[in-house]
Amino acid sequence: MRELYGVRRIRAVAGFMLAGIMPAATASGADWRYNGSLYYADGDYVFTQRTHSLYFTHGVSLSGNRYDFSVSLPLVYQDSPWISYSGRGVIPSGGTEHGQFHPGGRGRHVTLPDTAQYDRIGLADPTLHGEWEVVSPQGARPFIRVTGDLKAPLADPDQGFGTGAWDAAAGVSLGSVVSPSWMLFLDASWWFLGDMPDLELKDALGYSVAAGYVPFLSSWRYLAFLSGGTSMITGMDPPLDAGLGVGWRLSPAAGLNATVTAGLTEASPDLSVGLGWSLEL
Repeated sequence: MRELYGVRRIRAVAGFMLAGIMPAATASGADWRYNGSLYYADGDYVFTQRTHSLYFTHGVSLSGNRYDFSVSLPLVYQDSPWISYSGRGVIPSGGTEHGQFHPGGRGRHVTLPDTAQYDRIGLADPTLHGEWEVVSPQGARPFIRVTGDLKAPLADPDQGFGTGAWDAAAGVSLGSVVSPSWMLFLDASWWFLGDMPDLELKDALGYSVAAGYVPFLSSWRYLAFLSGGTSMITGMDPPLDAGLGVGWRLSPAAGLNATVTAGLTEASPDLSVGLGWSLEL
């Protein structure tokens, strides 16, 4: 699941947990998978009106012993235009009013025109993601992977489904087994964000830290995580979220995972829940 950065990266960690420490390659050296997710987010962000969003994402991935490449495409429903979707994650941009949008700082909400009858559904921007393992795990030694992301501007920014600009990121992921049942993960990326027509978006750091627990001889995995980053809009708090996840390995070829996340700043949704699935092709 890679629909929102932070939560998207945590979904990738959950995928590692479902498959074991690392994705296993098939006998041919490559593993094709279908990945899907359904993700709901609710919050008022910096506005006086709440926004309810639903993201239904589909994608395919190709994994080998040292690499992982994927493409994903979200279908988005929103009941306000005030939230935009970027490669870094959701942005409380003001939507069609972003040219007049000026955040008031912590605790000050922005009033925008009423959208009581607003309901929109459409495709968001597709995202390409790649990882390459430069250090393999061995004993207490962590794995280290370099990562990259690219979001193409195909969606309509006036509907809140995109920013109308290219986004790209470069980063690193680390993971280590600290005991037979416990794993630790760290992920950080620097995002180069394209500006909206009348709103400058700052390039931003995104990060996530997570601890995973895998009971002995169990098909269940458990996860606690914190994800955040630097502010993308001048005068706005940086995003910060904390959450819990659970994964269920149905078989070597299929798995499910679910998360619940609470936003800790006004730049994040107040509450979000997600369900994801992965199936070997």
